[in-house]
This record gives sequence, structure tokens and C-alpha cells, in this order.
Amino acid sequence: MSSTAHKLPNTTWQISYGDDSYAYGTAWKDTVVIGGINITGAVVESATEVSEQLLSDLDLAGIFGVAFNLASRVYPPQPTVFELLGPLLDSKVLTADLKWHADGIYTFGHINSSLYKGDIHYIPLKDDAEFWQFNFTKFHVGNESYWLLSQWSAILDTGTSLMLLDNEIVKMYWRTVPSAQLDNRYNLWTYPCDTVLPDFRLGFGDWDVTIPGHYINYTYVENMNSTCMGGIQSNMGEEFSVLGDMFLKAVFAIFDFEGKRIGLAKKAQPLN
Repeated sequence: MSSTAHKLPNTTWQISYGDDSYAYGTAWKDTVVIGGINITGAVVESATEVSEQLLSDLDLAGIFGVAFNLASRVYPPQPTVFELLGPLLDSKVLTADLKWHADGIYTFGHINSSLYKGDIHYIPLKDDAEFWQFNFTKFHVGNESYWLLSQWSAILDTGTSLMLLDNEIVKMYWRTVPSAQLDNRYNLWTYPCDTVLPDFRLGFGDWDVTIPGHYINYTYVENMNSTCMGGIQSNMGEEFSVLGDMFLKAVFAIFDFEGKRIGLAKKAQPLN
């Protein structure tokens, strides 16, 4: 327990996630330190009840939300930590330079030009966006030599591991993997772990991002010998796709609060 925290009387909060995990509890005020910046009077949500999914994740110590314009889950309403952090930054931006099987970097208030190369490609957020929600305009499946053009809504989310896409896009990808199967018990695409998966490309206007196939080879399926679960799965009919860490590990990303936009650029170092 922090020695500087004090409980906010008569406050509660609750949250649930797409995998049906949930948490709720009480709210406290304390000083939160991020990269040497002291955020005084920050509201911290302390969990008193969590679902088994969150409790069993031994790597998870907490969640720091940086949604674009999503209100605090605390009732009565309280300012979010990022609302208090914004005025303390030189520029109201957050960047993510995540890595495959290596430590990544988050930068607050500054765009480090040594972390990317070439131009930054900016994409406006959708009107009234609460999350980092925007459109991607095309995708490229496996070794096919054509792009499939349309427009799909997606959110960029550092709190999601996978890429959760429209079901038709997901099926088109896994059809290029002869050994892939849909496990109807969990609605998850699986395949033998020694399968070499094809790359996947997403387009944003005249620019695109390639996610290497070995990034998509996500994890073993528990109690199923030599069977793996892919990192591209269905969004289960949601109105938007979710581009999680699997996508972010293939690109340098900028979350621009003032500009109400996402910035994407090629990483300074080649993808591993």
C-alpha cells in the first residue's frame, strides 16, 4: 500500500474487456510517476474483485489506459491520469516502438526521430472517437498479387495482443494456410506449430504495413500437443477491428492527442 495514497470516499469503478475478463473496486488519489514526471492528484483504481483471466496473468501488475477520449470508469466521474499528464508534456503525444521478442519503448511528450525512418504517415481519427479509431483501406492476403480494396474501421490498441479483424478478412488469410483449422469450441484458428505462416499487409491510403508471418505464429494451445493459435483472429462481429501489439511490433506508431490522428512510420531498424 502506498504511504501517500488516500481513498476517495463513495467512489466505485468497474470495467470489462472483450475476452469477458472484468474488474471492479475502489478509487484512490496518489502521485503517479512516469519517466520522472510526477503526476500529483492522480486517480488510481484499486481492484477489489477481478476475473480469473486477470488473476492468472502473472505478468500483469496493472493497466494504464491512454484512450483518446474515453471517460474515466470511476463514479462519480474523475479526471483520467492522461488528462493530468497532458499539460506536463512538451507535446501531447505518445509514441510506441514495440519489438518482437524484445523490450519496446514508449515515449511521452516527444517524437524520437532515431526510432523511425522515412516519412510519418498520418491518419485522422474518426469523428467522435473515444478510442484511437480510424480506417484502413486495403489488405493483402498471403502470396496473392492483388489488394482487396474497401474501408474498415479499426482501433490501435496497446492493450490487445492480437489482431482482431472482420471475419471475412480472417477467413481469407487462413485459407492460404492449408493446415489451418477453425476450432469451433473457442472460435479460434489453429494450425500445427511448425507451419510457416504467410505475411499479412494492411494498407492506409497509399502506404502499407507488412506484418511478418512469424509474428503471427502466436502461441501454443494449452493441452493440445504441437498445435498453435494464430495472432489473426475474428473480432466476433464487433463494429471495428483491433490492431494490437502484433501490428504495433511491425511499425513505429504515434498517438497524437492534439492533432486527433494516428501516425505510422517504418522502424529505424529492420524487423527481426
